[in-house]
Amino acid sequence: MNSRNGRLYVGLTITAIGLLALLARLLNLGDAMGAAFLWAVAAGLLIGYEQRRAVGLLIAGTQVGAIGTFVLLQALGVASTGTGSGWLFFVLVSLAFFVVFLAERRRQWAVYAALGTLAFAAFVFSAEHPRVGPILFPILLVLAGLCVVFRPRLT
Repeated sequence: MNSRNGRLYVGLTITAIGLLALLARLLNLGDAMGAAFLWAVAAGLLIGYEQRRAVGLLIAGTQVGAIGTFVLLQALGVASTGTGSGWLFFVLVSLAFFVVFLAERRRQWAVYAALGTLAFAAFVFSAEHPRVGPILFPILLVLAGLCVVFRPRLT
């Protein structure tokens, strides 16, 4: 990317963020604006990944997108802190790692990060929901153990 195009992209990005912030303030959109901002950052990172094939941009873009999705779910009232929806945050982070794995098949570590984060989401879910937790988490441990024993191929 040459200097002129770089200035154009940066200038348009700053202008778009300013317009979105102004619109959010005028329409009282608060948290939804936060989600839109995070998605805009994620989109920029993913565009950078597409252009440069730097896996760090892919990881950052998917994770920021997952956080933006959780912020939007909070704004919509689907999820809120302190009400037993912390597990959902970790499910979204896990999905972001799965996307990294699907985009970069040679990066098998990403599927292990996704599965570990998903297991942690199950642990958080079981802690937040005491009726289901004592049954769910041991079942997931059994399934994880069977996966380790039989080692399914990831590629």
